Amino acid sequence: MKQTIAQRFAAQLNKALAGEPHGKQKEMAEAIGVTPSRLNNIIRGRRGGDEDLRREICKYLGRDYEEFLFGRGGAVTQEDDELQEFVELYRRYGSRAFLESCIDRLREIKSVIEK
Repeated sequence: MKQTIAQRFAAQLNKALAGEPHGKQKEMAEAIGVTPSRLNNIIRGRRGGDEDLRREICKYLGRDYEEFLFGRGGAVTQEDDELQEFVELYRRYGSRAFLESCIDRLREIKSVIEK
């Protein structure tokens, strides 16, 4: 089953916070500038937050965002590799529109192949 980035992030965040006292979440929320309720929704995977917020959470935890999200040393799937390629393209070209056009093109190719 494919996970969205928000779901993957929530799963990794749960692992990172396992065993931490509940007060840690309140402290983190204050440090990154969100309400404890909003942070709790991110942790539980109810709301993903945007990439900037997820990066702030990683910064607070002292972790690299991509490493945190994709989990170095863990089982990496082909989907992870493909997603990482898009992340690298986004960094290189810095354009969400570019990536969206790539995704649209890939969908077109997929529909032709599936016919």
